Formats: sequence, structure tokens, C-alpha cells
Amino acid sequence: MPSAAFPSQITKHYELRQTIGSGGFAKVKLAVHLLTGEKVAIKVMNKKELGSDLPRVQREIDAMKNLSQQHVCQLYHVIRQMNAYSWSWRCVAVYAPGGELFDYIVAKDKLKEEEARVFFRQIVSAVAYIHDRGYAHRDLKPENLLLDDDQNIKLIDFGLVAKPRGGMAYHLETCCGSPAYAAPELISGFPYHGNEVDLWSMGVLLYALLCGFLPFDDDNTCKLYKLIQKGEYEVPDWLSPGSAKLLSQLLQVNPKRRVTIKQLLNNEWMMKGYAAPVRWTSRIKKDKPDPDVLLELASYYDHPLDTMMKKVLEWKYDEVTAMYFLLCMKKSKGQLPELLPRYNKARTRKRLESKENEHPNVPNSENTEYILRPPKPSPYSEHQARKIMLNKEENMEPPLRKPRAGTLPSSVPSTPTKKVPTAEMPPPMLAPITPRARKTPAKGAAADIPMSHSDYDFGSNDLTPMSHAKLWSQSLDNNLDKTCKKTPFKSPFGIGRKRFGSVDTPSSTSKWSSRGFMGSIEDGLNRIVEAITPRGLGGHGPRKVKALYNVSSTSTRSSDEVLDELKRVLEDRCIMYKEKGYTLRCKSIDDRGKVLLEFEMEVCLIPKMDMIGIRRKRMKGDTWAYKKVCEELLSSAKL
Repeated sequence: MPSAAFPSQITKHYELRQTIGSGGFAKVKLAVHLLTGEKVAIKVMNKKELGSDLPRVQREIDAMKNLSQQHVCQLYHVIRQMNAYSWSWRCVAVYAPGGELFDYIVAKDKLKEEEARVFFRQIVSAVAYIHDRGYAHRDLKPENLLLDDDQNIKLIDFGLVAKPRGGMAYHLETCCGSPAYAAPELISGFPYHGNEVDLWSMGVLLYALLCGFLPFDDDNTCKLYKLIQKGEYEVPDWLSPGSAKLLSQLLQVNPKRRVTIKQLLNNEWMMKGYAAPVRWTSRIKKDKPDPDVLLELASYYDHPLDTMMKKVLEWKYDEVTAMYFLLCMKKSKGQLPELLPRYNKARTRKRLESKENEHPNVPNSENTEYILRPPKPSPYSEHQARKIMLNKEENMEPPLRKPRAGTLPSSVPSTPTKKVPTAEMPPPMLAPITPRARKTPAKGAAADIPMSHSDYDFGSNDLTPMSHAKLWSQSLDNNLDKTCKKTPFKSPFGIGRKRFGSVDTPSSTSKWSSRGFMGSIEDGLNRIVEAITPRGLGGHGPRKVKALYNVSSTSTRSSDEVLDELKRVLEDRCIMYKEKGYTLRCKSIDDRGKVLLEFEMEVCLIPKMDMIGIRRKRMKGDTWAYKKVCEELLSSAKL
């Protein structure tokens, strides 16, 4: 339903799901595009909360509109809503379910050289592209690199992007970015070049990939800056000579001696195991839209191809732009859907073919940058008569149309008679697009939470850690009870949910089992028990996880024992937590009540293995502090 937070411009195109991220002035929600079924991320930003960051957000949106590359986060849709008091932005962009590259590093401790090379080539590809477009990112770090389903890099967060008017040769003066990844010339306060600053950050990134820790690290910011200005860092024994050489070329204190992005494309270390240099050009041809996708859009909107092409080439980042990019994604997977019946698509093709027959010397749309203008639309009866004539010539029956209420049934021939004038025949109806039905998880079941974001808000911080932890547990129970009361009752017989560890049998998979009606009632009662008991009484167990890069395996202990052991370790270290099913949402605060770190630990099932695992996910706070805390907690737990 439309609301103040999500108006009809959003809800009529997207099915909103859980919150997957939140920050100081923005919230990110997972959503599904109704027509294509593709998952997207919707970032909501309000002007009141932005304050001085307003120009930064505007620069970020402008930059993302101008950047389209396979390793850069693709923007789909921008909605700006005005009201009497303020206005807000809603940006729809690509959804990367693989989480942050940082989480991958934490799980692997450090990457092998071959695996690090794969990721770094993609990072070089993205940075070379944005530099060629005149942009400097200025905030390159593992947290701003996401992984998609195929473990490919997606560069995000262009809030600190700069586009010098004079190009990359123009000096910048703003000191910004993350301290651990900042270049010496930037923290010294001297004018700097944006591309040279990015190359230093890429050196820190490569070091983190190969070593599992930062080259310059200190809790004291002043000491950290001194280490960076000296440019002295540890070279571990496991680094190969080629890796050490490339790091020394990137982490040069003097920016003029630093390796350039063009030299990186065919660097000796980058080329090892590859036959071609890094491809940095974009595979997304915005000046030449995909003809198959254009045909699908023209069929859906019932527009001529040239009109549809003009609408797409405007790149307004509205619903047309979003649908074009999402259909291109579906096509790349071999899943280009038909948004409407074949009737409308065939009609569009015949318009194009008729124009080509009139002008045979003009090349067709598949090998030219433009699409021919179709003839002017004629009255419907005349157009229908021409279609019937063409179908007869091709020994084809006229395409069927969905009858309206009050018309003849489909068995009656659709050819007009004297009693039914042709002009009164209704035009073809569009097939209704039915949104996907949402599956409401049972109470207490672990939700399918993406890997790199948060979906909850912590309360006030004016309590002691131990008392706060108890209040969290009480508030969670109250919230669950309220949720249960507000959730409309659904018949247990319609829930297609199986118990954890259940095995399908011929009797259970058939529509009517041999147990008969009483067996169905028993199954329904069991499902009700599962819904009201998060753990115990045969309820749902921990969920299975697909990605294992941020999952630590445990012994053969049960899931409940692992969960209880994690809670014990958290309480011993005075880390507050909030329990929901098999997920513990934790936070650490300082003496003043300021939140230092927020993270999540979930007891899960490792697929294809009879073993329980622990999934970790950082929501807020320093990344390397999170890495240390997780290592200490897991080492202290008796698992």
C-alpha cells in the first residue's frame, strides 16, 4: 500500500521487502520489480536528515547516471517526491546479494594470489572506466565493493566522487575518505590529483586482499597518519616477488612515482594467467539499445519501435529506464521474459516488416543505430482487416484475443459479420501483470537476510550492558506477540512449508495422502505449533546458507547448544545482543553509550554437510575492529 515513506510511484512498480541497510541519513530496502521479477535495492534519503550532505547526494546521483559499466553499481530509477515540508529521493539500483568484499576477506583470512588477482582485475577495470569518464572515487575500500551472484565486483558509494572541470590534471583540495586508505598527499593537506589518490587506495586494497590486514593501522589517528606519510609497511613472507613489487609501485609516497592506471591494465602481475589486458570499457552500450529488449518494451507500451527507442535514449531514469536495464539483465541470463502476449509483439514486427518492404534499400534495425519509422496508425477495423489478410497469405489463423465481458466466447469465430460491425470490435486487451505472492515466514523462523546489511534499529543507549541485554530479550518477545496478533490468520493447510530435516515420501508428496482427512488436520496442527514456537517442540531449525565465505564451521554439537554458547561468550564480554530465532544481533558501546560496533551472528546449517555453522555480518563500525571481535568471540567459544 502507498504510504508517506513509499508512495505509489514505488509501490506500483516494486514489491517492498525487508530493510537491508541503514546509515546516518539513508535506509536501503530490498524490493522486487513486479514485471521482471528481478531483485533491486531501494535507497531512501530525506532532505531533513541529509543536512550538509545534500550536495554530496546530488553529486552521487549525477555520477551514477553517467556511469554504466559491468563492475560499477548500475542505477535504475530515481524518484524525487515533494511535499509541503520537504522532499526526498528514492534511488533504485542493482542488488548485490554476495555482500561486501570485506566480509569475503574476513572469512578467508587472506586470499591466494590467483583469487586476489581475479578481484583486483575487476577493481582496476571499474576504476579505469570512471577515470576515463573524468571521475575520481576518493573512497575506495573493501566495504564499497560488493559481490553479485557470480562473485563479480560492483563498485558503490559515489558520495565523495569528484569530477574536476579541467580533467584529471586539475588539482583537488578537499580532504576526504577513510583514514586507513588515504594517500599521503591527501592527509598532508596539499593539492592532489584524484586519480593518483585512487591508485594509493587500490594499493591498500590489494595489500588487504593478499595479507588479510592493513598495511598502515593504528587506533590513534595521528600515529596512523605518520605511518602513511612514511610509507613503511610490513612485507609478509608469503607474498610472491611479483606481488611485493606491484605493492611497492602502488604504495609510493611520491605520487609522481606511483604506477598509473594505464600501466596497471597490462602489468606483468595483472597479466599472469591471462591472455589479454584488463578490459575497462563498458559492455553496456547506452547509445545502441538492445533490439530484443526494445521490441519487448514496444510490445508492452504498444509504441512504434522508433518512438520506444527515443524514450529509452532519453535516459530519464524513470520506469522505462529501469525496465530496460532489468530486461537486459534477464537477457544476459537467458531469461528474457515476455511481458505481454505474442499478439502485440507480432503486430510490432509486422509494422517493421511492412516498412522494410516499402524501402528495401534501407538497412534493417539489427545492423544500424536507428529503427525505421512505422506507417501512421490506421483505424482499427482497417488495421485488423490487413492483419487477417496477411495471416491468410501465410496460411496462419488470426491470433486469438482475450475476450471481454459480454462478448462472444472463444469458440465463436472472431470474424466480424453484418450484425456485428467491424468498427465496434474491441481492441486487444493487455495481459494483466500479477505481482508475486509474498511468503510470510513463520514466527521465529530465521529470515533470508542479505549478507551485508541491517534490518533493525537499536534502542537507546542509556542502560548498562547486562540490563540492556535483558530488556532487549523482553522487548523482542513483546514485539513477536504484537506481530503475531497483527498478522492475518492463514489456513495451515495452504502453507507449503516443511519441517527442517523432513523427507518427502510418495504419500506426503501426493495431493491426497493415504492418511486421509485426519492426517491433514494433524499436519496443519503441527504447522501451527511450528509457527508459535521459534525453537523446540519440533519447530524450524537453523536455515541453510548458500554463500559460505562468511560462515565458520563448528563441531557436531546441536544448533541450540551452539546458540547458547554464543550467548554465554557475548555476556562474558559485556556485548549486548538481541535474539531472534537463531540470529543474535549484537552491538558494543563505549562508556558514554556511543555505539562502536554492530554486527550479527547466526547459527546456520552448512548445506551438504552434517554440520552447524556460524554466519557473521557487520552492520556498523570499523571493519577491522569487527574482524578482531569476531575472531576473539569464536576462539573463546567452546565449539
